[in-house]
Amino acid sequence: SYKAQVHPLLTAKCGSCHGSGGAGGLSITDFGIVKAKSTSIKNRTGNGSMPPSGSLSQAEKDLIACWVNDGASNN
Repeated sequence: SYKAQVHPLLTAKCGSCHGSGGAGGLSITDFGIVKAKSTSIKNRTGNGSMPPSGSLSQAEKDLIACWVNDGASNN
């Protein structure tokens, strides 16, 4: 789920760049923006270009992909 798994993951791994300031137009504190950019989030985390340090495990990448594939709901 977004609230229990994806949001905490984004906060921990992406918050330094995409916190309330929102580098690249993505503010992880605004669900509407996260949802609108969910396909890009899936693609960029999946290919390892985000986060820049490549610090996501395959399980974390899969979690994001599954959330997006299931409609990127705020649950």
